[in-house]
Formats: sequence, structure tokens, C-alpha cells
Amino acid sequence: MKRSERLQSLTESLRRAGSRGRTAQQLADGFEVTIRTIKREISALEAGGLPVWARTGPGGGYGLTEMFRSRIRRVLRSSKCLTYLIQCPVGKPLSSPAAYGLTSARQPNGA
Repeated sequence: MKRSERLQSLTESLRRAGSRGRTAQQLADGFEVTIRTIKREISALEAGGLPVWARTGPGGGYGLTEMFRSRIRRVLRSSKCLTYLIQCPVGKPLSSPAAYGLTSARQPNGA
């Protein structure tokens, strides 16, 4: 699996996990990679502006913040959004989704 495909699939896996999240071991097993690779990919997603939470200890793991999960549900059906998330330069926030025609990714009123 190419890295871009793995990042896309990892984002979707974290979104589907909901508030439970997924452990690094679960993700590594699912993608057939090492835990270290998962940690690198999570870091890359965070650096790209994806709001990932992490919890340590029993019951810990990784997940996406609720606000982002609710926003992404509205736009993930668009392949344009996935392309934007994957091509977003590392270290740059997700600041111009309109460049990809993603008008539905606007901040909610008051945010």
C-alpha cells in the first residue's frame, strides 16, 4: 500500500472509530505495518492539521476530535477532500479547502 493510500485509510479508520479511538497495535495489525510506522503516520497527519487526539494507558489510543469527525462526515464523500488532505503540505494547516472546491468544509458559524 502506498503511503498516500495508507494516510487516507488511516484517517478513515480513525473517523470510523468514533470516540473509542484505536490503539496503535490495532492500527498496525490492520495495516500490516509496525507500531512505529503508525506513530510516524499519525505525526504526519497531525502536522498536516488533522486534529488527532492521543490517550496513553489502558483504553488509550488515537482518534479524531468530535468536531472534526462531524465536519468530515459532510465532506468525506468527495474525493476532492481526500486529495486535499493527502496533498496538504506537512506543517501547514488545512486552511484553503476552497482551492479544491470544498465549499462544505467551511467553519461552522461562531467557530
